[in-house]
Amino acid sequence: MRQKQLFNPLFLVAVVLLMLNDFYFKYQFHNYFTGKLSDVVGLFAFPYFFSTFFPKRAKLIYVFTAVYFTFWKSGLSQPLIDAAHSIGLGIGRTIDYTDCFALFILPLSYRYWQLPDKFSLHLNACFKPVVIGICCFAFVATKLKEQKINKNLKSDLAVRLTTTKESVITLLQLKVIKDSTYSSDIDIPDSRSYFKTVVKVYDVKDGKVTIQLDSIVNCNISSRPFIGYNEDELNYLNGLTLADCEGLFMSQKVSKLFPKQREE
Repeated sequence: MRQKQLFNPLFLVAVVLLMLNDFYFKYQFHNYFTGKLSDVVGLFAFPYFFSTFFPKRAKLIYVFTAVYFTFWKSGLSQPLIDAAHSIGLGIGRTIDYTDCFALFILPLSYRYWQLPDKFSLHLNACFKPVVIGICCFAFVATKLKEQKINKNLKSDLAVRLTTTKESVITLLQLKVIKDSTYSSDIDIPDSRSYFKTVVKVYDVKDGKVTIQLDSIVNCNISSRPFIGYNEDELNYLNGLTLADCEGLFMSQKVSKLFPKQREE
């Protein structure tokens, strides 16, 4: 075992970044970058970690990682996921072949693993089990991905406010799709879930702005470490009605921001 490589600063940064992204950044930002970041840093750290224990099999570990990652991101892995669901493990993943671009990091990780140990931090050996434990937790937790449930609910909800369009976009943290059409994420209370909406914002006369909730696109549930999510959680999200979603939109994106200006 190459013990010192466990204390390599870039490897440790990758593991910490993996956990931060999986447990914080994804839930705060829900964007393309956070969606791909775990794949990149995970592919850097995962084979590096196991190669420190089996240095003579490092090439095999890196090849296996590439094959397994490709398999996991394809439809071929669905029977394994179905089997996990049958025993109550909420393991999920979205089939997205664009994730395979992250495989570029594997040769860079392997080349970095081959560098001399002089780059490693000089830490006491007693820290080794701590680092191993953190790494194992990070690698297991990152396998528990979001489960997406398509809703496709159309809404006629609209409110008119005395404000500016720019203020609405900023305060509601809207992400532009095109022209006056935006996306917005709504958290579901007491859960690790949220749903995505399409919102339209228009300038009208007399300094007023109309905010229209156009549609609820899908719900997303984030798995809890080690135990994932259960059928009750999925059933709850499947049972969310248009009225439920509109109420959450009003409480989170309108009523709390402009309670005195809202017009029916």
